[in-house]
Amino acid sequence: MPPGSSLNRLSEAYPSVPWAMSQHHVDETALSLHQPHPWAKEGLEIASCENDSWCGFLRPKTDVVGWWWLWPETVQLVQWWKADLERRLKRPLKSSERMLLTSTGSNLYRDSSRNAQSSFSNKWSRLCSRVNKAEGKNAVPGLPFGTLRDQMSNWLGGDQNRAVLASVALAHGIPHKGDKLLFKHYSNRPWAHLFEAQKEYRQLLQPIFDGVPDPLATHDPLAG
Repeated sequence: MPPGSSLNRLSEAYPSVPWAMSQHHVDETALSLHQPHPWAKEGLEIASCENDSWCGFLRPKTDVVGWWWLWPETVQLVQWWKADLERRLKRPLKSSERMLLTSTGSNLYRDSSRNAQSSFSNKWSRLCSRVNKAEGKNAVPGLPFGTLRDQMSNWLGGDQNRAVLASVALAHGIPHKGDKLLFKHYSNRPWAHLFEAQKEYRQLLQPIFDGVPDPLATHDPLAG
């Protein structure tokens, strides 16, 4: 796989350095764990420290840059995914490999397919079916898979300022014709306000997280 073509490239130096990250650019998808935002040195004015983790990527088809502050729960899952993949594949992950793979090492996101994320949708449907079977019909609302990505943007609402944040959260916009990855092209976006909104949204969901203090250590009765 050529450099820059992976969705989530894992560094052998994990987790102390960025994955697929350079100082000025974000490749197709980059994870930066336990460090200030990579663009802070470029002039991005946000409160950021070594306790923060980030995900940046170019939105497929449009190539618009998106950045997100990663919740601690997400970072925990990322660390678990890496360890679990290496256990199942029985080898260390290469820096050019994606983070979300099948048990045989194939890419879960299929670039060449017209419906590249169908594998994710199918897995979500099977999970919902198992939950509904165990908990009763309609225990999980029968909403389309695509609505998952709209949860935060819907919560932000239609106020003009919040609507702008929702647009940035969804990586909407027009890519730059030149070097579309440089910070200077996106410096006028309300990144700091977006990251603060993400923290607010996490607080809204805090009761859910409190109900499962350690999801990776809790037995899943539906996993069998």
